[in-house]
Amino acid sequence: MRPLFVAAVIASLTRVPVADAFDWNGKTTTHELDVLDGRMKLVSGHPLATARAFRIAAQDAASAAAMRRVYGTDLTSDRSDTLQTVLFGSWLNEVRTELDMGSGGPLDWASHYLGWRYRKYLDGRERSDRWGEDTGWTSSNYQHSMVVVSNDPARPLTQNDSFDLVEEYTYWATTSAILNLIVATKGRADASLDSDAIDLGWVSGLRYVGSVFHIVEDSSVACTDAAKRHVHCVPGDGHGIVAKTSSGHLQVVALSSSDWWVREDEAGDKPHGELDGLYRSDLVSDVFGDNDPALTNARYLTAVARAVDAAVDELAGVPLFNPDGSPNDTFDARAFSLAVAAAREIHPLVTARYAPVGERQRLPGVPGGGKEDGVGGAEQSAGGCAASRAGDLTVFALAGLAGLLISRRRRRA
Repeated sequence: MRPLFVAAVIASLTRVPVADAFDWNGKTTTHELDVLDGRMKLVSGHPLATARAFRIAAQDAASAAAMRRVYGTDLTSDRSDTLQTVLFGSWLNEVRTELDMGSGGPLDWASHYLGWRYRKYLDGRERSDRWGEDTGWTSSNYQHSMVVVSNDPARPLTQNDSFDLVEEYTYWATTSAILNLIVATKGRADASLDSDAIDLGWVSGLRYVGSVFHIVEDSSVACTDAAKRHVHCVPGDGHGIVAKTSSGHLQVVALSSSDWWVREDEAGDKPHGELDGLYRSDLVSDVFGDNDPALTNARYLTAVARAVDAAVDELAGVPLFNPDGSPNDTFDARAFSLAVAAAREIHPLVTARYAPVGERQRLPGVPGGGKEDGVGGAEQSAGGCAASRAGDLTVFALAGLAGLLISRRRRRA
């Protein structure tokens, strides 16, 4: 990347009153963006967790060939284009929250800051995908492993509704990631797409990988016994409550709320931000242990690569385009089917971090005020849309298919 419009954008970001939602350390984006070229610094929080996932995945010899074919050869350096693009997708989860908070035009800022590399992937929208008047600035909370809250008594939302949203979105995002990466890898392999179209499909796939990474990483931020050694907190602080379940593993048993996110303790400190800041090289082993999100994301990264690699091999004799240059419907149908099947196999890596319905707990009320959030209730999701079980593709899937078609608009001349 080349130097970008740094000064003006940094000034804009640091004036935003809720700018600490942009990163995992309770600081502004400038902490994580290199002022020279806009790449993410791999210091702590999401960037470090993602970098660790890449480095763990790179040790999987059985997946090495698939990863090279799908992601490229430079996977572990701090400035790896693949790693940085996944971080871009992760960062967009924060941008969606900023949109719902009404803090300004973060997508526009991102477009200028990240310049030519990602501008065409930022759509300038004013709200997140599932924003609703009843859920307001909590509409995108499911992209942070937190509860979506309804202010409309006629549309009550429960913990289970938000668990369903996390499950549904991560399944759709996995399907869309695989689908776009199939197109990009296929187009490169048989030279049927030009470089811009290949890049569009590749970035579109990796941004969804990053979005899932972000959710997985947030699922580990909780006031656990290990975290209490470093932060004065109580259960509810962080992104959820994590406890050992009948599975024998730590799982998210309750999703935290925005009331907990803004909570201050007696000293005026925000435990949520302090818990977010615990993902550092010197603390990862002590605080996260086997629940380190980088372990899950590394397995996810290699599984996606293997699925795309296998799908491209299976589609070797099926062209992206018909002889007249029109999209090949047979390819579309088979690629979509392969992506769905692969997502069904890969998605449990994500959902295993969340407790099943029977082992979920109520989220306690915020100390000093606030009611507790129940577990059960009406089958309903943010924005009044009916929640579906993972395994069925809802409105999310249509966007994924649209992403595939967009990435194929420019056939190689």
